[in-house]
Amino acid sequence: MFPAIIIGLIILGIEFITGIIANGLMIVVNCSEWIRSRKLTCCDMILTSLGISRFFLQCTIIINGTIFQLSQDMNEQCAMSRTMAVVWTFLSILSLWFATWISVFYCVKIANFSQPLFLCLKQRISGLMPQLLMGSFLVSLVTCLPSVNAIDR
Repeated sequence: MFPAIIIGLIILGIEFITGIIANGLMIVVNCSEWIRSRKLTCCDMILTSLGISRFFLQCTIIINGTIFQLSQDMNEQCAMSRTMAVVWTFLSILSLWFATWISVFYCVKIANFSQPLFLCLKQRISGLMPQLLMGSFLVSLVTCLPSVNAIDR
């Protein structure tokens, strides 16, 4: 049983390092561009939000995975494990929203339709993106609230 725990922690560590490097690089590049030019494009705003949410999701996963691997008895009774489950749920939903918005943004920008509603969306999507990202944050927060009650039971 002990070698399986060590192998699990090694795999978890490799995934953590890869995720932190990839998301950290995305955050650093976009933030340095923001500081340099004092403006963040719509695409960079989405990518920075996605990178930050996934960065914290990676940290949550490594903490939760380490707690789970070290002692399963402690994991069942640990309040921190329950809190981490709620945080993981929130960050997972938020990350999914941000990934969806980057897909929608690129789809709207790339597609060529002559439908008036689509053309209106194509012109307005860049201006709407900060509100869409904030709305996604709030929807993710509201969505994970039922998991707080479910975990306490």
